[in-house]
Amino acid sequence: MGIFINVLVLKLFAFALQQKRNFFQKLLGRINGKLLTTSKHALQLCTHFYLIPIIPNKQESMIIIKNTAWLSGLFDAEGHFNVMNKSTLGFHISKKENLEYIYDALQLGHIRHDSSWNGWTYSITDKEGIRHMLSMFNKHSLHTLKQIDVFTFSRLLYFIDHKYHLKTSPFAHKFTNLVSVFNKRLLKLSVMSFKIFYFKGSE
Repeated sequence: MGIFINVLVLKLFAFALQQKRNFFQKLLGRINGKLLTTSKHALQLCTHFYLIPIIPNKQESMIIIKNTAWLSGLFDAEGHFNVMNKSTLGFHISKKENLEYIYDALQLGHIRHDSSWNGWTYSITDKEGIRHMLSMFNKHSLHTLKQIDVFTFSRLLYFIDHKYHLKTSPFAHKFTNLVSVFNKRLLKLSVMSFKIFYFKGSE
């Protein structure tokens, strides 16, 4: 009886393992050719599941950036919004890989070197550029709390369009209050991220 149960358990385990393998193989098959990366980890995964890695060329990459949710996914992981100089809105991505492809695809913003961490950032700070990014994020929604920032920035753009950010505006307090709420939320998230990083790092 015990041997029968052990054999059954092993068969169930093997079946579950095969199902898991099939799932990952199908998943990789669906995203193969849509990952704008030459990461060795992605290549190793494809090799492990007997798939030929498909790396898009520059033209294909630009089409993916403009017409799919790829940029939303990247921004969810690597990007952030911020308010600079009290009335300038900023959109930033700090992952160096593919920044030139993003710039070439969108023809917006600029890429610059940040000496504070010896890295590169892609930034958009003009109103029309921000408006374009928000429209992309409305089409392909973010799946983190950054989606709240999309709504907030849409509102801030409306306020700026209607001159609420000017001190002489009778509605200046609305703009100031929304910026304050936005900055407090960012600060709270930064503290939470630090705590998660600290406790994980000290385990």
